[in-house]
Amino acid sequence: MITHNDISDLTVAAHAIKKLLDIKFTRAKERHAAAMGYASSNHLLAELKEGPIQQEFDVYIDVLKAQALAKHQIKIDDDLVERLRFELVEQP
Repeated sequence: MITHNDISDLTVAAHAIKKLLDIKFTRAKERHAAAMGYASSNHLLAELKEGPIQQEFDVYIDVLKAQALAKHQIKIDDDLVERLRFELVEQP
């Protein structure tokens, strides 16, 4: 489960996506928002201001894989999935 309690959680996650996919930060925020189930990073941010948000990791990764391939021609392999799991789920 990916949980964001505040904007710092969102920022950490977007930076992880930026680093691991080697894309611009603004694009990483949009890919992350889509994978979290929101139409944009602004939509995700607005919802986060109302309270914590969560997404199942498997659902998140399925959307992120599709977005990375369609928009950046990046194939997310099993190694990258595990690195994302570590960055987004297993970190305190």
